[in-house]
Amino acid sequence: MSNNTKRSAKLYEHLSNAQRAALAMQSMAAMDGDEIALIYAATPRRVYRMADGDFLSRCEGFFHMALIAGAMHWKRYAIYLARVLAVRGAENPLELMPDADDAFEQLAAVGAALEDVCAAHGLDVEAMRVLADMPASKERESLEPDNRHRAKVRADLMECLSF
Repeated sequence: MSNNTKRSAKLYEHLSNAQRAALAMQSMAAMDGDEIALIYAATPRRVYRMADGDFLSRCEGFFHMALIAGAMHWKRYAIYLARVLAVRGAENPLELMPDADDAFEQLAAVGAALEDVCAAHGLDVEAMRVLADMPASKERESLEPDNRHRAKVRADLMECLSF
């Protein structure tokens, strides 16, 4: 170890984490692996106690899934309302009814996909609806969900659960 290296190691011990991190980024940019190792070695070690990582990953994934389901629900609800308003203002409302029905089927698909994922993971769907800020299942009307959209939403929600 050269004198410069010994001096660098001693200097790093007295720096703050912010200062060491800034120097580490500079050393990474310079592709100086030896200096990065010295900085890393001078960083204090801590022992942590925390909840099980798998538990935390699952809770985080389930919460993100609820947030995404809620965003999808309210997006589809806005589209549905826009289509209903278009039907109400149309000269020939029967022409636009299929668009409104399609929009509602896609809205129903979001709820159905959430139910599918909840069933697969042993989650209470009504609790997840509360977290997602979605109406309760019993408040939904009885049109069948669009199964293609349901499969897509289910796949999107499952991406949150990569634990």
